[in-house]
Amino acid sequence: MMKYNLLSSVYYQNLNDYQKLYTERFGSESAYLIPDISIHNHTAFFIMLPEFSKTIEDIYHFNLEINQEFRHIPQKSIEKFSNESLVDEIIITNNIEGVHSSRKDINKIIYETSKKIRPFEGLVKKYQLLLNHKNMKLNSCEDIRSLYDDIVLNEIENDSRPDGQIFRKEFVSVYTVTDKEKHRGTYPESKIISEMTSLLNFMNSDDDIARLIKIAIFHYVFGYIHPFYDGNGRTNRIISSYYINKAVGSTLTGLSLAYTIQENKKEYYKAFDNCNNPKCKGDLTPFVDMFLNIIKKSSENIHSKIISASQKLSHYKSSLEIFSSIKALTDLQNDCLFLLIQNRLFRSEGLPIKEIAEYLKKSENTTRNVLKSLFSLDFVKIEMYTIGNKNFYNINLDVLDTAFEKIFRGDDQGK
Repeated sequence: MMKYNLLSSVYYQNLNDYQKLYTERFGSESAYLIPDISIHNHTAFFIMLPEFSKTIEDIYHFNLEINQEFRHIPQKSIEKFSNESLVDEIIITNNIEGVHSSRKDINKIIYETSKKIRPFEGLVKKYQLLLNHKNMKLNSCEDIRSLYDDIVLNEIENDSRPDGQIFRKEFVSVYTVTDKEKHRGTYPESKIISEMTSLLNFMNSDDDIARLIKIAIFHYVFGYIHPFYDGNGRTNRIISSYYINKAVGSTLTGLSLAYTIQENKKEYYKAFDNCNNPKCKGDLTPFVDMFLNIIKKSSENIHSKIISASQKLSHYKSSLEIFSSIKALTDLQNDCLFLLIQNRLFRSEGLPIKEIAEYLKKSENTTRNVLKSLFSLDFVKIEMYTIGNKNFYNINLDVLDTAFEKIFRGDDQGK
C-alpha cells in the first residue's frame, strides 16, 4: 500500500498546510474530478498516482494467465472450481454481514431443483449469472432495487425492509463496536435517488477514467450513500463483482472479492472511514488505492489456486497412467478414478452417481459396479456420504498418494 498523507491528518497538524494541500491536489494535473458526485458537499476527486497504473497492469496480467491456464484444464474441472468459488463467495459475503449460510444449503440450491423458496436462493442465482457471463441490468435506481429484491429482500427482517418509493425513507447510521455513530447515510430518499442516479450515470458513461478505478469509486460511493437499511454490503459486493468480471474478462476474480475483503477487512473499513471523514473533502484516492489492491489480491489468490491445482492434476494424471498399468485397472476404473481426482482437486464436495455416470457414458447401474470394484481395492479409498436421498462419492488423495509412492519406490510392483 502506498504512503499517502490524508487531508484529515494534515488538518490537525497545520490548517494553512491543510488548505494548501487540498487546493494543490484538487487543481493538480493528475486529479480527476467527478462533478456529479459529492462527499459531504465536496466534489469527489482522486489523484491518478503512478502506483495505480502498475496495480491495474498486474490485475490484467494475472487474469490473462488464469484464462491461459484454463486451456490446459478439463472443462469439468473448471466448472467444479468455479462452483466451489461461488459457494465460498456466497458464504463469506453473508458472514461479513453476520448472516450464517452453510455449504450444504448453498450446494442444494446449485445442484437440486425445488419448487419451494429457499433461503439465499436469489443470491445464489444472481451469482450464477455472473459465473455464466450473463449481463446484469444496472442503469437506474429501479434496477438497483430490483437486484436488491432478488438477492436479499427475503432475508431481511420486516422492520428493516425498504419503506420508501425505491429505497429507505428514514435516515440510517453506521456505528462502531462501542455504539458510536461513525457515518450517516444520505438522507432523505429524494437525495438518495439523485445521488444513486449520478453514480450509475458515472459508471455507464464513456470517459478516460480506468474501468477498475471507476469500480472502486462506485463501491465507495454506494457504501457512502447506504441506500437501504440492511443488505447494502451484499448488494454492493455483487455489483462490484459483476463490474470486475466484465472489466478483466474473467469470472473468478469477482468471485473472490468477498473472500479478499474478509482477509483485509481492517484496511477495507479503514479506507471507508478515512474517506467518510468530512475533512478529507471528497478525496477518494485512499479508497481507490485500497480497492485496486483488493482486486489485485483477488486475482493473485485465484491465480495461485489455479496454478497449484493444475500442477497437481498433471501429476496425478501421469502417475495414474503408470499406476493403472501396474495394477491392471480397467479403462472404466481408470476413468472413474481420474474424475474423482479432478473433482477432489477443484471442489471439496463429492459427486453424485448421475454425474459420474454421465462422465463415463454408462448407465448408473454400471457406474455403481465400477465404484463397488474400486471400494474393494485396498490402495484406493473411496468415501461415500448421503445428503437427502442422494449418495455422493469422493476420493481420499492421501491414501492414493501413499499407493503411488510405493509404486515409484518399487516395493509394491503388482501387489
